[in-house]
Amino acid sequence: MARNINTIEEVLTRYEEDPETGCWNWTGNLDTHGYGHVTIDNKTCRVHRLSYGHYNGPLKKNLLVCHKCDNRKCFNPDHLFQGTHKENSQDMLAKGRWHHPVIAGEQHGSSRLTEKDVIAIRSFAKRNPVAGSKAFLSRWFGIDDGQISKIINRKRWKHI
Repeated sequence: MARNINTIEEVLTRYEEDPETGCWNWTGNLDTHGYGHVTIDNKTCRVHRLSYGHYNGPLKKNLLVCHKCDNRKCFNPDHLFQGTHKENSQDMLAKGRWHHPVIAGEQHGSSRLTEKDVIAIRSFAKRNPVAGSKAFLSRWFGIDDGQISKIINRKRWKHI
């Protein structure tokens, strides 16, 4: 368990300054998202929020404390700004930090097909390009014929 820190002044001494970036990198505990955190008066707080509030006054309700430097350990008040969730997301996109993993195929939680099914659908459609084959595949695999068309035309399951 984290040691209970009594004052903001104690917090402000626990960093290593990066000479290249000017970041004040927190040297204490990090939460699961990589942000510095402490316990003051039995309440867990993120360090960058404490720093912003200490140097800039009270935080505005429903706003985030965001990092200009994109360094979650940093709590240099010159690197922090308040913003809405939308502004934080726009900042993230503008800086190219959006790395949403693409979950495709069998790994996707709502997938009804396997890779073998997709290969079989494409193979059958190639050998049987007659009217009604999509309807047959649709019934056989339990998905609608629009999805069958997208699979055959490689608009779905592109990685196979």
